[in-house]
Amino acid sequence: MMRTVVHILSGDLWGGAEAAALGLLTGLASSGLAEPAAVLLNHGVLEERLRKAGIPVDVLSERERTFPSLVRTVRAILAKNGPRVVHSHGYKEDIVAFLATVGGGRRALVRTQHGSPYPAGPWTYRSAYFIDRRVARTFFHAHVAVSAAIASDLARFVPEERIRIIPNGIALPGEEASPPVELPFPPGSWVVASAGRFAREKRYDLLLRAAAHASSRLPELCVLLIGDGPDRGELERIASELLPGKVHFTGFVEDPSRFLRKSMAYLLTSEREGLPVGLLEAMALGLPVVATSVGGVPEVVRHGETGILARPGSVEELAEGILRLARESGEADSMGRRAKELVRKEYSIEKMVRETAALYRDLEGKH
Repeated sequence: MMRTVVHILSGDLWGGAEAAALGLLTGLASSGLAEPAAVLLNHGVLEERLRKAGIPVDVLSERERTFPSLVRTVRAILAKNGPRVVHSHGYKEDIVAFLATVGGGRRALVRTQHGSPYPAGPWTYRSAYFIDRRVARTFFHAHVAVSAAIASDLARFVPEERIRIIPNGIALPGEEASPPVELPFPPGSWVVASAGRFAREKRYDLLLRAAAHASSRLPELCVLLIGDGPDRGELERIASELLPGKVHFTGFVEDPSRFLRKSMAYLLTSEREGLPVGLLEAMALGLPVVATSVGGVPEVVRHGETGILARPGSVEELAEGILRLARESGEADSMGRRAKELVRKEYSIEKMVRETAALYRDLEGKH
């Protein structure tokens, strides 16, 4: 077995990147291919789930520390664990990983790019982005891209020979039915679902506008929104205005599949994506998809084969996709079956774990 691999993550949010990292760490541990440990910069859901899985976790609470103190503490943790590989999962985490390993012996640095590099937001975020680019290009030995689209983005500022495409993997669902969930919709409703964090780049406002546009010709349409986030209040306001009584917000749930199994289709309306875990989970259940053509989405949502693609920001194309799936049930069922087959073949946790462990072995032989 490989020696300990320490992963550095923020840990305060719960979304696709955190779900993918959880699957990777637990998969590495259960497979015996590595001894993973985690350093989290914040308490949160990820900490709880890693501890439940028996993964060693150190939580630093960055809000209570200065940045130099944070780096010194991570350096001490690495000295204690003695990893040959340090794997980071974000702009700030990359910078911490680099600074904490300077002069610390032979260690390979790996970073995962979960989404498209995007220099927007508060000045602190933009600064971290630009520093991360310089650090990544100069000091990191490998860059994991979760999709070919992300790899193409990365190749603009890091050497291509250091990029490894390792798609996100998910725990494939069993065939047994999940416990029933009662939805507050009338009998005969045609339910479209979406799961994720309610944040600006996910464009759930666009989802609601597309659903409202489609509902004029599909009055039985209802919307199920699974998750939570900072935009929830605004989205509830839009829903009450455009689709009164037809949108249900579940809040954060441990097992989204209990709700997805009650849905007829999955809708993704993001303006930026890497390779969405929620999308893969829906497809693994056999749901046909309508999605915006962003990031790695077209690599799994193949237009007319495993789902329907729409241009980013197009309410009309998203609405037409919903109507097509609702009216052409045979085609929708075929898309769902092909989506399920694709995800089960190419996007399992086991495949992600094998490919990541192979990368670690390659790096151990060189550093």
